[in-house]
Amino acid sequence: MDIDDYSGDEATSDPKPTRLAGPSTQAGTPRRSRTSESPTSKRTVQHQLQVPKAPFNYFAKVDHYANTRLSPSLPPLKLYIPTYPLLNLAAHASLAVYDPQGQRHQTSGNTVHIPKSPLSFNTRHITLTTTPLSPSSSSSHTYIIIAIRGTSSTLDWASNLSSTPVAPQPWFLQDAGNLVHEGFLNIALASLKPLHQHINVLLSSPTLNGNKVSLCLTGHSAGGAVAALLYSHLISPSSAPALSSELRTISTTFKRIHCITFGSPPVSLLPLQKPSPSPLAMGAEARRSRKSVFLSFINEGDPVARADKAIFRSLVRCCAAATPRAGKKGRKPIWNVPPGTFSCAGRLVLLRDRQAEGYIQDSSKGKRKDREQRDKVEASVIEDEMLRGLLFGDLVAHSMRVYAERVEQLAVQAVVGGA
Repeated sequence: MDIDDYSGDEATSDPKPTRLAGPSTQAGTPRRSRTSESPTSKRTVQHQLQVPKAPFNYFAKVDHYANTRLSPSLPPLKLYIPTYPLLNLAAHASLAVYDPQGQRHQTSGNTVHIPKSPLSFNTRHITLTTTPLSPSSSSSHTYIIIAIRGTSSTLDWASNLSSTPVAPQPWFLQDAGNLVHEGFLNIALASLKPLHQHINVLLSSPTLNGNKVSLCLTGHSAGGAVAALLYSHLISPSSAPALSSELRTISTTFKRIHCITFGSPPVSLLPLQKPSPSPLAMGAEARRSRKSVFLSFINEGDPVARADKAIFRSLVRCCAAATPRAGKKGRKPIWNVPPGTFSCAGRLVLLRDRQAEGYIQDSSKGKRKDREQRDKVEASVIEDEMLRGLLFGDLVAHSMRVYAERVEQLAVQAVVGGA
């Protein structure tokens, strides 16, 4: 069910019953008086006239403001075609990790589960899937997809709300002047040891012996924020001698290390980015960093992408306020959004439905061609500063299923030349 189906503007009318024309009364036949009507028939008529009230969608008020959408003209995302299968693998793993029993979502390859501790809010359910980039690929290149589950229980909210900016441990992340979300940092730190143990087992298995192995960290919502922190720890330059952990010691085993997140909340004061090696650097580490992918997909309207206590309070006040009226020439007002504390990590990619272009003159063939493209997905590169001041309130846009469907559609458009 889409929340946009209920705009809250439906009127609940109570129409008066109209008198139906019947056959004329014959002479001598007594006319039936109003008092002779049975009480049962009155109750039946009154019951038929009751109109049920439609559920009111409070978040629909967000659409009455102008600062809920980004500019229609944004630079498009450009990726190599072989990158799209990796996006599909990450999206599918981020969706399947919400179903540990595998009853609804089946993953390709072998999957290992690291269950969440029922007594700790600093752990999340994690899956490790070994799979080739494409099922039909004959290459010996194998991927280990690490998917971290987002918020799925009341206990998970304890770490989400622990949003005090703290300095990360020097051995975990060296980023001068940067602070990170305390709750997400604690989950990342608690995940290092179990990830190291399970990855060691996978690397020593006969199926991966002699194969080229790459690592991809992924997750949805809070799981994506934790994945970004772990990626920043693993991809940091080796010139920082203080950085060390059991997981980092085996990071050089991988040919590539990627991070792809979906609907992740802001995680640090300064945006986390992959390191930029010198153009003259020719080492293996420099080559691995250049070809590394660090993408954060955000559906336009997803409120979690602007998850901040002050911003959420502002969103609640907006939904509780009266519906605003449009100004002159139908211009929508602007809701004053307070500044957020944290920034989103990675290269930000905005996903949204492509607007209909109507009829456009096709000069090459000399005829008009219908260019209806509503069912196509548009992927644009944005900066974190462009999100500040926006009012996002579309809860459906945060669904991981929506992200997975759009990423799959992007891959199809890229293959057929539509992207």
